[in-house]
Amino acid sequence: MIFIISIEVDTATVNVMRWLKYFGEEFIRLNDVDQTTLRNIKLSDILLNHTIKVQNKNTPIEIDFSKIKSYWYRRGFLNINYQRTNNLEINKYLKEDIDDIEEYFYYILQNKNHINCLKDTLINKLIALNKARELNISVPNTIVLSSKVDLEMFYHNNNKKIITKGIYNGFVFEVNKVNYSLNTSLFDYESLKDQIQNFFFPTLFQAYIEKKYELRIFYLDNDFFSSAIFSQNDEQTKIDFRNYSITKPNRINPICLPKNIKKKLRSLMTSLDLNSGSIDMIYTPSGDYVFLEVNPIGQFAQVSDPCNYLLYKKIANYLSN
Repeated sequence: MIFIISIEVDTATVNVMRWLKYFGEEFIRLNDVDQTTLRNIKLSDILLNHTIKVQNKNTPIEIDFSKIKSYWYRRGFLNINYQRTNNLEINKYLKEDIDDIEEYFYYILQNKNHINCLKDTLINKLIALNKARELNISVPNTIVLSSKVDLEMFYHNNNKKIITKGIYNGFVFEVNKVNYSLNTSLFDYESLKDQIQNFFFPTLFQAYIEKKYELRIFYLDNDFFSSAIFSQNDEQTKIDFRNYSITKPNRINPICLPKNIKKKLRSLMTSLDLNSGSIDMIYTPSGDYVFLEVNPIGQFAQVSDPCNYLLYKKIANYLSN
């Protein structure tokens, strides 16, 4: 049996499940909204067994972890249900016990054939950049600061062209029924300097890197599926291709990475303990490959579909075999 942990709405999960069904594989998908109840955890010299019961909108099912041959952590989390009390301190203690039980289940799953795991959602951008630099992979000049004086100095030291992005994963929020997202943005210090306080919340800034094209690379089990995104041809996507243009979509071509870049990226993914993920890089006009970040649970349709890589099928194959 193949076990999938995901969220209720995720197209990638559905597409992989279609291939698993085509291959005749038995699988169970568990979403973070599905209430699960612990049936038992048995640990002894002669028996090792773990069972949870899933109660959702469909027919209740039991998952015997000993029958799981492969595991895909796509998104979400296990949601083990437990009875709360009227005492907040007791509830806090009970939650800590549940957290340990859930951590144990993830530990068991990680010892099976798997793609990603829960801890992969916690990749630190700064650590990834530092590890890349240690492996002689080019990275942008990067700084995290909270001082206006330091910001002005960084701005002038980088040709008055810098960008800013979130340190943690970007998120979408709503103000007055309008959705906003925090993507990478060009930071115009000159026009904003009068509004900047002398000290502010620690913020990440990077030197702006001129690009010939962007690279979105999907990595799976030591293999690379790379695409070149010609985002610089459109002002809307020039800074960040995730500012998609529906009327004028970016041209995306499959591309082969040089062997030395593959070798370095494999070392990077190994050092981050990742066997899958989406890697963002820039290819500069001077021929340099500059690493930006890696997202283990990012979307990869924009790599698979235009480049005809059939990544959903490849993921299903990995889980099947």
